[in-house]
Amino acid sequence: MVGSIERGETALSENVAERLATALNISVAELRTAHQRARSRPPGMPA
Repeated sequence: MVGSIERGETALSENVAERLATALNISVAELRTAHQRARSRPPGMPA
């Protein structure tokens, strides 16, 4: 599941965002920004 979130293939729920941000010791906003960047990258670009 984490891999699909990293690649932007899976939507990021609030609950998962909070838990993952805590585990990574980053803010939820930073996690959401990175996730949005992954979701908006051109097709075929590496994650």
